[in-house]
Order: sequence, then structure tokens, then C-alpha cells
Amino acid sequence: MDRVKFILFLSGLFVTGIACAVTFKQSQTGDSDFQVKTETCGSETSKAKVVIFPPTGGATTLERWYAEKICDRGGFAILVNDWTKAQESAIDPELHDRHLQRSLRVFKSLEKKWKGPFRVLGTSLGGLYAAAISMHHPWEKMVLITAGGPLSQVLANSDLTSLIELREKRMKLWGLRSEKEYEGVLGRSISLDFLPPRFSSGIPDVDGIVGPPAKASKSLVPTQQILMSLAPSDETVPYETQEKLWVTLGEPKRFDVSGDHFFGIVRTYWFHSDEISDFLTGSLN
Repeated sequence: MDRVKFILFLSGLFVTGIACAVTFKQSQTGDSDFQVKTETCGSETSKAKVVIFPPTGGATTLERWYAEKICDRGGFAILVNDWTKAQESAIDPELHDRHLQRSLRVFKSLEKKWKGPFRVLGTSLGGLYAAAISMHHPWEKMVLITAGGPLSQVLANSDLTSLIELREKRMKLWGLRSEKEYEGVLGRSISLDFLPPRFSSGIPDVDGIVGPPAKASKSLVPTQQILMSLAPSDETVPYETQEKLWVTLGEPKRFDVSGDHFFGIVRTYWFHSDEISDFLTGSLN
């Protein structure tokens, strides 16, 4: 079985699911114009309420395995499957900022239903949602897996086919000459993003003129309450962006796992899921 087929096999395995030992309760929360779909397990009275933001596409069996470990340790796990999204043009550069802003509404909806405080586990794009929320709401603890920032740099350099196609289409329509110009346009349109000062010397505009350095973002989560997993061979969320986010968050404890984006996520679970679950359900230090 070649590598591509192996990836497809594992992807199908995780998406279709392997039975978990715990029972998940499906529910919706929110208001009339904004709904959040969730799956939960464990006791709602637990002091360790853990929100899980999966990668693009909703929760897979991998997230449910994390939730099972969290519940086995006495925690209450909330898997965020999906939320209301408007019908918008993919060409609009401000689209990504609106997606991040809606993640704040997700947090408020969860808080209204379960009253927090919350801890969070976010993978890939789900990790960026978790990190963006942390700029406004202090998670008690935060675990990020193969997440990077700033989002503008991820979008401009990712090897994900759908993002490459969108990038090429936008650059042609916008008359841009390089990925750096594309990153600059996106950088100025995304307000809820991470721009670490050690790496940000300014973002070029469409004419290639570099403006003043961007102000660094600030997470409200103490560095000692953050844990990260990075994948040095990742080109979907480029490793450089993972390093930047790690620096921005104060260089918290981290794992470096081998493999690309997909295998980085899988290996993080296989080799570090117990430590991650212990961290998320443990007492605050």
C-alpha cells in the first residue's frame, strides 16, 4: 500500500469512526441566527470542562478518542462539530477574519450553555480558532496541535490543494505578482490574528512597500498553562508558522513530532494523548 493510499485509508478510518467506549450526547446551542452543533460526554459538573476544536470538516474519531480519555479522567468534553456560516464569496479577502470572529460567538454560545471556565484542545485550523479566542477569553488551559499563525502566512504558503487553487484565482483577479503580496493583502484584512514581534518586520502592500511592524497579539492564557505539538515536516500549516505561534504564546512546553501535517496529528495522538489528557484534566498549577 503506497503512502497516498495509506493516508486515504487512515482518513477514512477516522472519519467513518471506530466505536468509542463512551456515549456522546448531540445537541445545539446558540440563538435564533447562530447555532453551534456539539457532542458531549462526561459530567457537566466537572471542574475540567474541555472544548475540542477539530480540524476542518468536523470531529473525527481521533477527537472522540481524546474526548474519551478526558472523560475517563473525570473531565467534561465538548466537541464542536460545526456552527452557522453565512453564504459568502471565497474571493473576499475579509472572509477569513469573519470566520475567526464567528469563533468568538462559538465561545459565547458554549459559555451561555455550560457556564465555564473552559479548557481547550484545538487541532490545525481548530487550533487557530482556539488561539484566536484566547485573545479575548482566558481559557484555563490550552493545547494546540499543528496550529500556526499568522493565518495570512498559512493561507499564502500552504500546500493544501484547495488553498493553492484559491490563492491562484485570487492573485489573478487581484493583479498580484507574488505570494508575499497576497500575504500582505490578507494580513491587512484579518484583525483577529497572531503577529509575533520577533518575526514581523512589516507586511508589504500590493506595491511591495513594507509598512510598519504589526502590533503583536496577546493571548490571555498564561504560558505555563499552554501545551503545543509541532510537526517540522508540515507544509499544510507550514512549520515556520507553527514556530511563530509558539513564540507569540511565550514559548510554552512543546512536542516535536515527525511526519507531515496528517501524520503529525496522528503521531501526536499515538505518542502524547495521555500526557495531553492529563494536562487538560489536571489541577491548575
